[in-house]
Amino acid sequence: MKRKLKTKKKLVCNHKARRLFHIWKTKHRIAERRRLAFIAMQNEE
Repeated sequence: MKRKLKTKKKLVCNHKARRLFHIWKTKHRIAERRRLAFIAMQNEE
C-alpha cells in the first residue's frame, strides 16, 4: 500500500513538471515569433 502511494505521488510530480515545461515551451515559442516579427518590421523600414 505504501509503495503504491509513493508511485502515485511520483506520477503527480511528473505530470506537474511536464505541464510546467509545456507552458515554458509555449511562452518561449511566442517570444521567439514576436522577436522575429520585430526584426522583420525593422528591416522593412
